Amino acid sequence: MGEYSCFVELAAREERGVDYEICARRKATSRVAVIAPHGGRIEPETSRIAENIAGAEFSLYCFLGLKRK
Repeated sequence: MGEYSCFVELAAREERGVDYEICARRKATSRVAVIAPHGGRIEPETSRIAENIAGAEFSLYCFLGLKRK
């Protein structure tokens, strides 16, 4: 496991908008959510792939790591 065991721990030590960002788009008519928990600089292509899969049809949630390391 990584440095944090859950999001609550991460949010207590990191700053949203500086260290990480969350992209969430809910489609009320969708029963499907495409999730990319390692987007941004963690695994750079993951969030782009999730966005392409979700398109305009599905809900989307991406956790985007912003740190360089």
